[in-house]
Amino acid sequence: MKIRKAMKKDFERCNEIIYSAIDKVKISRKMKGFLRGRYTLEGISNLSGKCHIIVGEKYGKVQGSGKLCGSEIGMMYINPQHQRKGIGRGIMKRLENFARRKGIKKIYVHALRPATGFYKKIGYTKVANKKTAWIIAGWRRGYDE
Repeated sequence: MKIRKAMKKDFERCNEIIYSAIDKVKISRKMKGFLRGRYTLEGISNLSGKCHIIVGEKYGKVQGSGKLCGSEIGMMYINPQHQRKGIGRGIMKRLENFARRKGIKKIYVHALRPATGFYKKIGYTKVANKKTAWIIAGWRRGYDE
């Protein structure tokens, strides 16, 4: 597995993975529409100018993505056929290390309910419920220094 900074040529594959992952989770049609609108090719391209986006490759093909914007991690989507194979954990570790090098002490992840088990498993704790259209739970991880 290889974790690396995303390049423009990766955005189409990221878009495919995000749409595939969105189709597999049990969330409302309205929320699926919101996420599809947010992660269009243009949307991902716009985020790349503001955020640190990385991808995880397996078998020579991008299988997952994640981004760090300020102290917030997002766009964590893994190809449903390659989940539970360490790609998400690898992406999170790389994003956490990048945040640490930038001097960020606490990072936040906004997760849809189906993903909260993953964040608990890697050491995140619940902070508060959010009452927005797509954020179900906020998670925080503090670094011990």
